[in-house]
Amino acid sequence: MKILSVLLEITPNLATRATGTPLSSSKGTMWCLFDPTPSGWCKTDAHSMDFASNWLKRLPSGSISTWEDLTARFLAQFFPPGRTKKLCNDILMFQQHQRESLSEAWTHFKDLLQKVPHHGIDLWLKVQIFYDHVNPVIMRTIDQSAGSKLRNKNTKESWPLLEDLALYYNES
Repeated sequence: MKILSVLLEITPNLATRATGTPLSSSKGTMWCLFDPTPSGWCKTDAHSMDFASNWLKRLPSGSISTWEDLTARFLAQFFPPGRTKKLCNDILMFQQHQRESLSEAWTHFKDLLQKVPHHGIDLWLKVQIFYDHVNPVIMRTIDQSAGSKLRNKNTKESWPLLEDLALYYNES
């Protein structure tokens, strides 16, 4: 089974054309990353974009007045509660795969985060989930790079450290 995620750009002009009314917020652009079909796969990228664009165009005129309304409707359509719960659980239960490098584990973890853009998981918890679920060798590598246990660092230092380590170990 192929999982395909699509990045959909919804601009104020597109939303206004689709809903028949200007949105009352001038936030600009809403980017949505989603798996476009309930089964999580589709045939082509063009099909996926059409799927999302057609959904937006089918919204009743005047039914959306703010970006918050649009976001809520979009999430309800493409991320029903059961699906959101399963995807969030996948994040919370992250586990480094056997023989997976630091870079591969980091990419794997970030892919899980991208599958549910509205996960609401705080940065400190994301750091802890990743750190707590890598193998002991990777954990020691992270701690050595941090100069002490990663748990002793603040979140604003930890996340960039993990990003840099993943990049470094990807290049070596």
